[in-house]
Amino acid sequence: MHNISQTQLINLWMELEDCLHGCNGYGGTDAEIYVHTMMPHTPICEHYNESIRTGACLGEYAEETWANAAKSMYEVFRLFEQKRNCTISIGYCDNKPDLSKDEFRKLGIWFLEVLWTHRIHVKVKKNED
Repeated sequence: MHNISQTQLINLWMELEDCLHGCNGYGGTDAEIYVHTMMPHTPICEHYNESIRTGACLGEYAEETWANAAKSMYEVFRLFEQKRNCTISIGYCDNKPDLSKDEFRKLGIWFLEVLWTHRIHVKVKKNED
C-alpha cells in the first residue's frame, strides 16, 4: 500500500465491515468512499481535483498521487475480500460513467486502469460457504 496511515486503513476497513454487516450509514451493504481519504494531505491534488470538474488536465504529480491512492484502496479491498470471505463490487461513480446508477461490477484489475479522483460506490456481499 502506498503511504497510507494506520488511521486511513482502519477507517476504510471499518466502512467495509459496516457494509459486510449491512449497517453502513450510506446504504446498508453499500458505501460511498472518497478516494482522497487514501491520500496524504496534498493541496495541489485537491486543486487538480477541482480542475477535473472544470475540464482542466491533471498534472503528472497529481495523476500519480491519485493513482497511488486508488491502488492503496484496491489493495485494501482485495485484502478485505480474502480475510472476510466476501465479494466487493464497484458501482456508479464520477469516473466510470459507463456504469448505470444501479449497476455494480465485481472488483478486478480493471479498477487500476481508471483514474479515480473523487468517490466510489462500493457494495460488500458475504460469500456463501
